[in-house]
Amino acid sequence: MRRWLVTLALAVVALPNLSDAQGFRVDFANRTVTTSKSLTLPRSCEARVAKLPSGVEVEPGAITITTRRHTFRHALGRRDGLSWIVTVGPHLVVGFAAKQGGQADTIVAIDHTTGRVAWRRTMDSMFAAELVDDMLAVERAGNLDIIDARTGNTLGTTPIAGSSIQSVCRPKAGDLHIKTQGDLIAIDRNTGAVRWAQQSSSTSNPTITPSTVIDAWVDRTTHRFGIVSYDAQTGRKLDSIDLGATGGWYDLEQVTIAPDGPNDVLVSAMFAVE
Repeated sequence: MRRWLVTLALAVVALPNLSDAQGFRVDFANRTVTTSKSLTLPRSCEARVAKLPSGVEVEPGAITITTRRHTFRHALGRRDGLSWIVTVGPHLVVGFAAKQGGQADTIVAIDHTTGRVAWRRTMDSMFAAELVDDMLAVERAGNLDIIDARTGNTLGTTPIAGSSIQSVCRPKAGDLHIKTQGDLIAIDRNTGAVRWAQQSSSTSNPTITPSTVIDAWVDRTTHRFGIVSYDAQTGRKLDSIDLGATGGWYDLEQVTIAPDGPNDVLVSAMFAVE
């Protein structure tokens, strides 16, 4: 039987505005902040469910694609070399190890409507995620590349301090935002260029407004947590606020930021020890 020691926190925080010199303001008695400024509601991060097309079958060391007229079988190097698969538009993009060594060293894109290879690149990779339209993010050792799924060309790149893509925020308009275990990265959705990158200490999805990006932070040395805002265009830090203690050491953390009316965001946090 598992027993959990859980620290819960809840706060309503005013969304910052570039013209508001005071930034965040908090009433610690009721953990509420109000503002007289009327702001546009934050853009939501739409969830996407990754699914393989019905005509695609994955087997050890190969992928088979069945179209209306033909069946194509594409070898993927070693039998245990498959690392990741991402579907981006009509393309099935696959990272796999063609040589001994374990880490994926090759990326191939296959048009699953025709069954034919669109492009192939020799490059190391650890993980990938679909962005929007024909773009995907490919995590490499110490870098994040934005790739055009149609051509295989690199559209943008940035060094990253962390590893493992944790989430992708895809609002209906404006920039895309990628979170790793140590980074918050803004991507121009039209060109794939990296607009800016900031180190991040949480894995939660950011909340996006037309002028600001709100992210959570967790200080594992002082055992505190809070939120921070950045200029949406430049990534310049605007303000930061401490929302309380995490309760000491813990095994699991979850900080969620969500819209709560036109002027506020709701921050909920859980820190748990098994």
